[in-house]
Parts: sequence; C-alpha cells; structure tokens
Amino acid sequence: MTFDDFVTHFTEISVCHLLNTSHFTIHQRWSSTSCFGEWTTGTRGSSADRAGGCANNEDTFLRNPQYRFDISGDNIEVIVQLSQPDVRDKRAQGVKNITIGVHILKVEENRKYRIHAKTLTTVGSSDYIQSRSVIFRKSLGRGRYILLPTTFAPDTTGDYLLRFFTTCHANLSLLKQDAPQPSPLTFCCIKPPILVTSLTVRGVKELKKPDTLGSSLDPYCIVTCEGDSVRSAVVKSSTEATWDLNTIFYRKNKNQITVEVWDKNMVKDTFLGQGLVDASEIGHQMSVEVNLTGRKDKSKESMPGRLSISYLTEEDFLAL
Repeated sequence: MTFDDFVTHFTEISVCHLLNTSHFTIHQRWSSTSCFGEWTTGTRGSSADRAGGCANNEDTFLRNPQYRFDISGDNIEVIVQLSQPDVRDKRAQGVKNITIGVHILKVEENRKYRIHAKTLTTVGSSDYIQSRSVIFRKSLGRGRYILLPTTFAPDTTGDYLLRFFTTCHANLSLLKQDAPQPSPLTFCCIKPPILVTSLTVRGVKELKKPDTLGSSLDPYCIVTCEGDSVRSAVVKSSTEATWDLNTIFYRKNKNQITVEVWDKNMVKDTFLGQGLVDASEIGHQMSVEVNLTGRKDKSKESMPGRLSISYLTEEDFLAL
C-alpha cells in the first residue's frame, strides 16, 4: 500500500507497547491496575457531582474523580492510560469523542480524603485530546499523589477506563469521602474532629552529632498529632536536612503537634530533639522556626537544631 492510499483510507494509527506484568520474570516487572468510572453531574457538592473539567476551570476542577496512589521509591516510572468508549459506529449520528486528559497532584503523605483546595503541587498533566485514548508517562519521586481523569470542559458526562502502570506497587484507589464521617459512637463516647491542619516540615538546620556517636548524621523527622504519625525520608550525612514533608491531620482538640528529629543508625536510632507547634490559629498560613528541645523530663532543655515549619488550620474540612 502506498502512503497516499494509507492516508486516504485511515485516520488513526496506534503503536502498541506491551508491558511485562508477569510475576515470574527476570526482567523489569510492571504493576497494573484498571478502574472503570464515569463523569457525572448532580447536586453541587454531592457524590454525583464528578465532572469538573480540566485545571483551567479552577472553581470546578477538583469536582472530578480522584484516585490516590503511593510511590515507594525514587525515580519510579508511571504510565497512565485514559480511554473512553469507541464511538466509530455512531459517527453517522454526529457522536464524537470527548476531549479528555489526566492531571497528577502531589499531596500530603497521610491524606485519606478528597482534596478541595488547589494549593498542592502539580507534577504532571497530559495533553487534552479528542481521541479514544490518552497516554501520559512520568517519572515520580517518593510520596503520595492524586490522579484526576478529566474532560476538558466541565459538566461533560461520559464513561471511562483508567489503566495505571508502575514499576512499584502503588495501591491505586478511588477517594470517595470528602472528610471524616461521624461515627455511631460520636455522640456518646468518641469526640469528633473539630479542626483540620495541613503542616509541612520544610527542614532542620544546625544539628550537632552527639560526641559519643559516629562521625556523620543521617537525620529524619516524625510528625505526631493525636496518635497519628508521619515519617520523613532519611537525609544522609548532613547537619542540615530539607524534607518538605507534607502532612494533614483532622484534630479533635487544639493540642500541640510534635515534630521529633532522629538520627538513623544501624542498631538503634538516636533522638536529636523535638519541636512543638501550636497550630491553633484559624485561617492564616503561618511559617515558623522552632528550636529543638529535649522530651519528657528534659522537655525544657535546649538541644542543637532549628526546625522550619509552615501550617494552615481550618475549621471547615472542605477548605483543604
């Protein structure tokens, strides 16, 4: 067939790349997940309101379906394929493909609920194409992410198939709830959350290795709030560390949030100090530096090091 005949008789060409998903292989293996879903319209704010359009539509974008996934290593490759039903047999009736694409946001390490404020970092977005399928490929670092399959225009309805491939186990799951739901025991013995706080540990400076230990520091931090903890990655051989550890906590009271700094060791990790963050002021983005102190009976003793922290606390769970 000549090239002229080819372009006369065909309108699309697809190049297939078969990924290795076998459990029994010596080559790189891809983990795959498939999810069927739909863009729907309904009462604003309800679970049926899931057609927000692309990121250009700032007021509606986060109304789209949201899928959470985790990346457990550095420079992990991710492939996302978003497909819609084949409409070739309906073109005579004027039916066309929807313009579709995908968008990925990096979120807090412990996020369990849908996001409502587009203040998080965009790590990738596909082209928006009026095609049956859109494929997006990206290398991502360690952390938690939200994937949004979207149409280009808001309030466009339709079905889709989302296929997700990674070189690690990412645990892709659809987020359905907007915030913590009241428990049947809430009104008798369990206090419900009253605040939501987004807290980022930027890093630490001026650490000092205790004289009794080895020559280098490998610091990491642990953020604890009302029994829930989030741990950062370890920074090798440094008295300063930049973590940019993003966390979110639904709080039952205004008790202080604790940030502990530790030194990673072969046998037993060493406590380097802690900082306490009040985070009770409502509605104001705050950035603070907190000096490290001891803990328990030594909580009033100063220790080398200074944490850099930012936070935002809201009473409205749908503000974050």
